[in-house]
Amino acid sequence: MADSTEVEKRNRLARFLPSIQREWPIVLRFAALGFLNTAVSYLVFVALFRALSMLQSPGAAAQFVSYGAGMATSYMLNRSWTFCTLDSSGRHFVRFLATQALCLMATVASLGVLVDRMGYSPSSTWLVVNVIVAVANFLLQRLWVFGRTTVSAEL
Repeated sequence: MADSTEVEKRNRLARFLPSIQREWPIVLRFAALGFLNTAVSYLVFVALFRALSMLQSPGAAAQFVSYGAGMATSYMLNRSWTFCTLDSSGRHFVRFLATQALCLMATVASLGVLVDRMGYSPSSTWLVVNVIVAVANFLLQRLWVFGRTTVSAEL
């Protein structure tokens, strides 16, 4: 016979699963837009890394510029398509910029250390760092930037 702790765990899981199922369309939209932004950002990163190879820190410099390449469309598409936010106040924009600045600092610092100082491969390191930061970015946007009061539109 299951003890009360096991029953409570099952009850929590049963309450949690429907909320996860409601989140999947949002996660998929965020991922699709993320792939588009990542592709643009990566192409700019590779081109700039090669062009800036004479600098002492080409990885960090290239990342700093390439990060902005994907950010231009990110706010509008995440606001209107991914999170379907109806609120047009500047609060979302300010929070989005703060989140992006935090993610930018995390990627620039990580690539500066891992690529420029430790000599790791720029391409594979860029990919690993950006996947980790993408997860943090989604959580920040979903829970803080756009909040959980968004409309869940169909894919």
